[in-house]
Amino acid sequence: ILERIYGYGRFACLYVGAGIGGSLLSVWRSSGIAVGASGAIFGIAGAVVVTGYLRREVTSPRWRRVFGRLMVLAILADLALGIEIPAIARWLRMGEVRIDNWAHVGGLVSGMALAALMPPPRRREYGYHGSVVRERSPAIVALPAAIVALSMAFAAEHYRAYLAVTRTLEESARLRTAHQDDRALGLAQEAARQSPTDERPHEQLGLLYLEQKRIPEAIREYGEALRLSPDSPRAQLGLALAYRESGDLPKSRELFEAVVKAAPEDAEGQETLADVCAELKLYQEAVSHYQLALRLDPDMAAAHNNLAWLDATADDPHFRNPEEALDHARRAVELSRWKQPEYIDTLAEALYVNKQYAEAVRVQAKALELVPGNPEYKDHMARYRKAAGA
Repeated sequence: ILERIYGYGRFACLYVGAGIGGSLLSVWRSSGIAVGASGAIFGIAGAVVVTGYLRREVTSPRWRRVFGRLMVLAILADLALGIEIPAIARWLRMGEVRIDNWAHVGGLVSGMALAALMPPPRRREYGYHGSVVRERSPAIVALPAAIVALSMAFAAEHYRAYLAVTRTLEESARLRTAHQDDRALGLAQEAARQSPTDERPHEQLGLLYLEQKRIPEAIREYGEALRLSPDSPRAQLGLALAYRESGDLPKSRELFEAVVKAAPEDAEGQETLADVCAELKLYQEAVSHYQLALRLDPDMAAAHNNLAWLDATADDPHFRNPEEALDHARRAVELSRWKQPEYIDTLAEALYVNKQYAEAVRVQAKALELVPGNPEYKDHMARYRKAAGA
């Protein structure tokens, strides 16, 4: 109906503009990654309301109720569902369900603003009850088409660059685990040069400097990471630890308490915070947040897996618990139906620390079937084979 009133060109502008507005508010305010066209759909709903109230001359009398109060009620109901459905899913223990209401609100406001600013085609272009006979300026459709094309090109280039930096940082993390600190540091610095606006290389540099007790450099890198991404828990916790190492306990405590307070009180938020604590070797805090995540969602495979890895490999032997590591690792593999190689690798490590060497070899072979070229998994297999006398 709205397309008949505005014509396909103006309707396309409304739809694309609302989608962009919803995406911008989602990026600005939402803590997660969202996909879908619901922001644009909310924008069309908002445009329907504005058209019903401001452009009454172009709406058929039989559609005016839909363009008015009924659409307002539908919008309010959908926004309420966006709040209630995640809570209901948690209550029913259906796992984590997230709905990005920020995208919905952004799309709604953008659609309403565009409909208020952009009138339908001139009155003489309308037939009976507002049906469009023809639109005199079909070239207007080129604007949203160009915006979509440019956005796709930008997204593709951004993804390519992001993927390249991700691979560099993954190799740096692998070298760090292998205690090849100089090479790990060089790759992290290369990643920072590749993507100057990405906080992740600076977080990696901060971690490496922190482990080398180069505290001023760690503070500098974590500070830069926070400048680029002020809400990064990894950078905040790293900086808190760096300040603690420098002797600035009040600032360290302030930062740590702020991170814990800001962490979402759902299972995913607690698991993410636990991962950061584990990386920084804050083992007591990591275990606490993993356990809280599993109380909130007992079937969260990632929390089982990562707690198992900590129990099996923590640098501080006081936090190692081989039996518990095996229980959590088995649960993670069962929940993922043996489809996640990193979970299978964790199970093999848990078997190894429980001195079940032959079984560790058998399980690690399954991980290598899924990712045959993974060098880290190959190194683990060599260690398991050696222990098993194979």
